[in-house]
Amino acid sequence: MFRSTPFLAAKCYWPGVTEQALELAARRAGARCVGSILFRDDELALCLFDAAPSAVVWQAAEAAGIPCERVMKALWLPNPHQEVTAS
Repeated sequence: MFRSTPFLAAKCYWPGVTEQALELAARRAGARCVGSILFRDDELALCLFDAAPSAVVWQAAEAAGIPCERVMKALWLPNPHQEVTAS
């Protein structure tokens, strides 16, 4: 059995977004932002936040300059066959 992790995902349609712009915005969003997924060809980013209230995610995204159009509940389900290694 594996452990699932709750997140909130900020869906961001962001024309012209670059990897560097997304990294900078994630830094500005603070520690609650745990990472992002960039879909370059679709000009879309999913910014993942720890299980904070959605209002906190909206505020963090706005303050960081992330064009958030929707905040969605998400659940990370790791591959149960993949080993977890410590860095």
